[in-house]
Amino acid sequence: MKELIDHIGNYEDFILDMDGVIYNGENPVEGAKETIERLCYMNKNVKFLTNFPESRRTVKNRLKRVVKLEASEEDIMTAAYATALYMKNAGGSCFVMGQEDLKDEIRKSGMTVYDANIITEDNILKHKPDWVVVSLCDKNYYEQANVAGQILKSRDFDSSHYIATSKGWGWTREHGVTPGIGCTIAFLKEFSGKEPAVIGKPSNYLTDLAFKNWNINPNKSLIVGDKWSDIQTANEYGAFGIKVETGKQDFFSGIKKLDNKSRPNLVLKSIKGLFDKNEIIYSEKS
Repeated sequence: MKELIDHIGNYEDFILDMDGVIYNGENPVEGAKETIERLCYMNKNVKFLTNFPESRRTVKNRLKRVVKLEASEEDIMTAAYATALYMKNAGGSCFVMGQEDLKDEIRKSGMTVYDANIITEDNILKHKPDWVVVSLCDKNYYEQANVAGQILKSRDFDSSHYIATSKGWGWTREHGVTPGIGCTIAFLKEFSGKEPAVIGKPSNYLTDLAFKNWNINPNKSLIVGDKWSDIQTANEYGAFGIKVETGKQDFFSGIKKLDNKSRPNLVLKSIKGLFDKNEIIYSEKS
């Protein structure tokens, strides 16, 4: 059986981003399944950390469906789950500009979730939720954004109750990249003047929660991601950061903008490179 490449042989905790690393939408990344199974066979501690705003159960099912991998919900940390924990015990009501899976997670936190048609009528607020959560929205986008904007712009809305699950400008899908939550944040800032607290990477809340729940020492961990935000997270926490080129942000197109916050320890063609030195594109040790 192949051994881990020299750079990373001593690491025990492998924290993997998902979209762009293990799969792109409904398409698995070649070699991801075999690589993760090999890590598990070697008794490495494999965890999954994603900004994607879905429940841990949904992500677990996608791993099984798309990559044919079995995983425990306890080994998965998502921005949706973290957002619900952030709001837990806060009480009150919420408008969620996002998918049903995220809404269900927030309902579990004890929050009442209002739909757009209950909140406004002819652009007049009928109900004013206590919280606004902005995330990926793939249905009735303008209607949802209009409601969020009206709430945010209202005079007595508490700005500290405005949350975004992440702030990336794009999402990796099967056939390319689509606009991300950062685009919605910019749209709503232009209208309301308000900016949200951000849960996902590279902000700290999601990653703090993951390391705490998993009882992992960041300085002894390895983070694999396809985005610069993943590498920024690794560097901030003192973890070993590996960037793979199977996602949306190409290493060479961004190399001129690299600084100490976003410089990876290692760049690989794909996650297969954990076991194949021929997949190495860049190494800080080179």
